[in-house]
Amino acid sequence: MDLASVAPSLVIGVPGKADRAELGTAFALASRRLKTSSTAPFTIEQLTTALADLEENLKTPRLRLWYQVPANPQLVNTAPVIAVRGVRYDLKNVPSDFELLAAQDANAEDLARLALAVAIKSLYAWKWDEASDLSRTCLKLSKEEDLRDEALNVLAATLLARGEAAKALDALRKAVEGEWNLALQTNLAVVASEADPATAIEHMSYLIAGAEDTEQQRAAALLAVALWKRSQGEEKGSDDEDDFDPPPRSVLSAMYDLMDSSDLTEENFYDLGMFLARVDADQLNANDLFRNSPHSSSPSAQLIRARVNGFFEFVAEFGPISKARADHSRPWIMNEVEQYVRAMGRMIADSDNTERQKIAIMHSYKLFDTGLPTNSAPRVLLLAVLILNFETILPENGAPKDVVDEWLANAFQNVRDNKFEMVGDQQDSLLEAIAAAAYTLVHFRHKEIIPTLQQADNQSLIIEQKTSGFFSSFTVDRAAVRAAARPIVDFCSESKKTYYRLLPMLQDEKARESAKTILSALGEIEGRLSGRV
Repeated sequence: MDLASVAPSLVIGVPGKADRAELGTAFALASRRLKTSSTAPFTIEQLTTALADLEENLKTPRLRLWYQVPANPQLVNTAPVIAVRGVRYDLKNVPSDFELLAAQDANAEDLARLALAVAIKSLYAWKWDEASDLSRTCLKLSKEEDLRDEALNVLAATLLARGEAAKALDALRKAVEGEWNLALQTNLAVVASEADPATAIEHMSYLIAGAEDTEQQRAAALLAVALWKRSQGEEKGSDDEDDFDPPPRSVLSAMYDLMDSSDLTEENFYDLGMFLARVDADQLNANDLFRNSPHSSSPSAQLIRARVNGFFEFVAEFGPISKARADHSRPWIMNEVEQYVRAMGRMIADSDNTERQKIAIMHSYKLFDTGLPTNSAPRVLLLAVLILNFETILPENGAPKDVVDEWLANAFQNVRDNKFEMVGDQQDSLLEAIAAAAYTLVHFRHKEIIPTLQQADNQSLIIEQKTSGFFSSFTVDRAAVRAAARPIVDFCSESKKTYYRLLPMLQDEKARESAKTILSALGEIEGRLSGRV
């Protein structure tokens, strides 16, 4: 096992929870050791990578499969100072023989605590043999479980550093026998995932069920998921979860128990539920296994149940949930929607893959047709890209439904009126995208309306001729005139609504003039038929 890849804090020589200042100091010391030692276990590249990983985790903290020493920081926050026969011993003045001092009536537990602190200090300085000897000394001296567990943790780290992963796993198995500690359990999972994947997978359920509270259970469940993905990814040679074997039933059962917890937040409920819906859909579909959760009627549960039925059923819920503004108070749902919106936009823009593009166009249309509001920049852009590429899926001489014009008009109002946050010149860019989409819609509407407009113009002239003149006004069948004129007037009214809706969005002058010309022609027809309907 490569210690550098699983224990970046040990590469630098700091506790797993070190802050930025501690990282900087430790990196400088480690770099100096590297320059002065011909047998240093790490390279400068490994030091630099470890520092970058640790700094990134400070920015976005999350549970990671990293080996940590200490597993219980409270044990080693302050090392004891021991006085034996007038001699003071501490981290700077370390006893040469701890067991001899114990025989001279020094407190064995204090000596064990000091030995442990020195062992960790030696571990951070890459002195594997010294750290190993001192951790074994602590084990000989102490009967306290927490001290012994930490000593076993240090010993396992030194064994890992020397390439003895199987022995390290044995030490950690012994360390986790007692009081539950998430860091120790994590360390066991890290080593087991490399040395004994079967043990790692089986260990997952203990990570979840053995946690002391809901927060630790949640962290353990996330760790279990991460470990499962890692071990399956390496075994299958793929990062596609559809290729993975499902986690053991014991792990899934532990997660279902956690889903019913009243202390679990809706966001955590959603994260776990989505995982279970992907890997255990049949069981979840057959039994509503989180019906006792306080979140069972929430939008998150609605999405989980939809995901059980299939991915496309899942995304079909985005529109209704967003329309109901349920995503506004649930950023995890909004993030899910926005990620999907961006993915659809990229697929539509990828004209090299026409089949994927057509699928994305149809699914994007479904999003807006089920109520997805255009209240974010990615959604507005997706709508614009959708309209610009509509021709790909339409039959010859086909056109989008009129409701598409309404979607674009709503998007235009949201952008123009700053209904959502935009940065820099984003508003101008969005208005340009909307203008391009409106230009496309105008051409579609021209193809629909102009032929009918020509017929309506001719028919209106005929009606005008038949109803003009003194004698005609007495002899004409007014009911027949109204019947003939009504469809023409309705056509003009609806067509004018279409162009008046699109006109404010247009930036192309020729397109604006063509729309105005048609509006003028429609107005003339209405004028001819005025008073005849």
